Amino acid sequence: MSRSPRAARAAPAEDTRAAPAEPLSLVSGTVSGPDGPIEGAGVRFTRGVAAHRARAERGAYALAGLAPGEWKATASATGFQEATRTFTLAAGARERLDFELEPGWWVDVRFETPDGGDLVKALYERRLSSQVRALHAIATEDSPAGDLPATDLLARSSWGMGRWRRASSSLDVPDIHGRIHLDEPPPVHVSAVLRHLVLDTRRIETAPTTVTFQIDPELLASRLSGLRLRTVDAESGAPLEGVRVALDTAQSGGSGVPTDGDGRVELLDQIPGRMRLSVTPAPPHAQVNDLVDLAPGEVLDLGDVALAHGVPIALRFVDAAGAGVQTAVFFTHHVPDDPTSPFVRWGLYHWLTDQDGRMEGGALAPDLWLARVNTEDVREGGEGGDGPSAAPFVLDLRDGPQPLRTIVVSPTTRVRLTPRADADGLSYTLFAENRLPVTRGGLAAGSPEVLRLPPGQYALRVEDGGEPVAETPFSVGSEELRLEVGR
Repeated sequence: MSRSPRAARAAPAEDTRAAPAEPLSLVSGTVSGPDGPIEGAGVRFTRGVAAHRARAERGAYALAGLAPGEWKATASATGFQEATRTFTLAAGARERLDFELEPGWWVDVRFETPDGGDLVKALYERRLSSQVRALHAIATEDSPAGDLPATDLLARSSWGMGRWRRASSSLDVPDIHGRIHLDEPPPVHVSAVLRHLVLDTRRIETAPTTVTFQIDPELLASRLSGLRLRTVDAESGAPLEGVRVALDTAQSGGSGVPTDGDGRVELLDQIPGRMRLSVTPAPPHAQVNDLVDLAPGEVLDLGDVALAHGVPIALRFVDAAGAGVQTAVFFTHHVPDDPTSPFVRWGLYHWLTDQDGRMEGGALAPDLWLARVNTEDVREGGEGGDGPSAAPFVLDLRDGPQPLRTIVVSPTTRVRLTPRADADGLSYTLFAENRLPVTRGGLAAGSPEVLRLPPGQYALRVEDGGEPVAETPFSVGSEELRLEVGR
């Protein structure tokens, strides 16, 4: 059995390119603006979380081998508004999609020191590279009343009325640090942001334009955070040396820092905000993952972190005939009566069974665990794949090892969710028959989503700001199911 506790990577994600034996599909077309073909435009094809890209040379693009099914194609180019088309592709089909892009609006952003120097260069000179990666800009209709909501993202590339793009060779604009592509014409408010901390805001009346923010690097350095803790054995209280402690965002990762002989570790000069904490000891102790919020300019002291011995897992996965099936399982901490806990807490563990479907010998902390079979993300193209699966189940290890448990897995079926107009901007939570949460997602009118679910009874709850507004029960069999979703 293999284990990958830091990164949830199960069986390969669904291959959204057609199998070699099938006739190859071909999608082609042009991307043009008012003055003709747009050189270097891009077209992005998405289905669920699967994505493929094509680049338009002299305004023409082509992409071969997409798998049959419903796809969304989005054409984009610097200085133009995006355009999106939805289409259904048959096996071996030839599809032509031409895009006409309208001129867009953008704001170029430069970060300077108070004396007019390059702020990014100054931060690198102070070895504050994490601050550079977290520094960006957003556009909003109104001036932010305070900081943005905390997030485990390193930076918010999409927020408010625009999309942030960090300067690179492909942007081909000298002396700027990034560009915001606006969704609507000005006036807008542009803010310099460090992760979720709003540093400064300017009102922009016209676009395209350039805005310069002057920020003292010493101010940014003073807002750095830190964390300290001590790892001990949960039973004896003895310190544990060599435990690796890491703080990561959703877009960064590292091997961490080991604890000293007294079990202590201190991580300083950290970017403030929500961080993913990983505490990884050697066996027989079990790993601990959690989310922590680091306040600007402060060091968070967690005190003693007690690490328990891991509890062995005894599971076997079989098909309807009783034959063993190799699969992957994703474990997250289970909080009863809180359907959001598997999706907002950092604590995901991925395990792979052997060829006979057995998962024996590995260990998790003595706790309640929610197990999802074969995939962490049931959206088509998500992590895992479209192989056999089962409804989520709870594994209770609080009182020690459990007897061998057999789980029957079944082939999955496509369930197509089509949001109605009144569902735009809402979210949903999908529950299995046992009322355990399967997945969550957002709804956008005109943007269908395809899930892959094993046969059974389900309920889809539509929510507005976390509050339920509608719930639809449905059954999944062997045939594709189509559901309209709304209030």
